[in-house]
Amino acid sequence: MRRAALLPMSLFIAGCSRADPTDMAGPSPARSSNVAIRDAAPGGPARCDSADPVERRACLRWDAIGQPDIVYVPTPQAIVDRMLGVARVQKADLLYDLGCGDGRIVVTAARRYGAHAVGFDIDPERVTEARANVRAAGVEDLVTIRWADITMVDLSPAQVVTMYLSPRVEQWLMQSLQKLAPGSRIVTHDYKLPDVMPVGRWSLQGPFFGRSNELYEAGVPEDPAHYQFTEHRIFFYVTPLEFPKE
Repeated sequence: MRRAALLPMSLFIAGCSRADPTDMAGPSPARSSNVAIRDAAPGGPARCDSADPVERRACLRWDAIGQPDIVYVPTPQAIVDRMLGVARVQKADLLYDLGCGDGRIVVTAARRYGAHAVGFDIDPERVTEARANVRAAGVEDLVTIRWADITMVDLSPAQVVTMYLSPRVEQWLMQSLQKLAPGSRIVTHDYKLPDVMPVGRWSLQGPFFGRSNELYEAGVPEDPAHYQFTEHRIFFYVTPLEFPKE
C-alpha cells in the first residue's frame, strides 16, 4: 500500500502493496520508472483523451495536481491474506480495492478465491505496475486495473471493498460506501471508518517496510530476519453500516 496525495494538501494510503514473488506467477517485475501519462505504453494508463470517462478524469486530476509526493508503504502479504479471509471472499464476489498500488490484493483475491476484482489507483506508475503484475500472475480474465480518482468511483457493484486509507479520505468515501448493497463487506487496514462501529477487529504483527526500503525493493522475504515487525490492525464492516446511537 502506499501513502499518496490524491488531492492537494491531503494524504491517503492506497490499498495494495508490492507484488510478492511467492504469491504471484513468475518473477515479480522490476519496479517501473515514473510513467508519463502521454507516453504510456500499450496496456498502460490511457491518455487524457481516453474514451473511458473514469480514466479521463483521473488523467485530468493527475495533471492538475502535478505529481504529488508519493510515500509507498506496502502492506505485508500476511495482512493481505488476513484481510481477504476476514472478508470471506468467495468466487461469486466482485472485489474493489481502493488505491490498489501494485495490485497485490486483487491478484491474491483472484488466485486464491477465483473472485473477480478491480483495483483503482490515481498514480499512473502504480497502474502500469499493477497491470504488469496481473499479467504475470495469469489472472487477466479475473482482474482489471483502473486508473481512477477513487473518490469518483461508483462502488455499488462491489460485494467486497478493501482499503488502506486515511480517515480523512475514508470520510470522503462514506456516501459511496453507504450505497453498497446490504450484506456487502468492507475491510480496512490500520484505520477504522470514521464514526462507524466495526463488526470485528483484529490486531496482528507483521513487517513494516517504511517510506523507503532497499530490502523491500529487492523483494526479500517478509520475515523478522529482514524487517522490524510492528502491529497491524484490521477492521471489518458489513452493510448497512452501524453508527453509534446518540
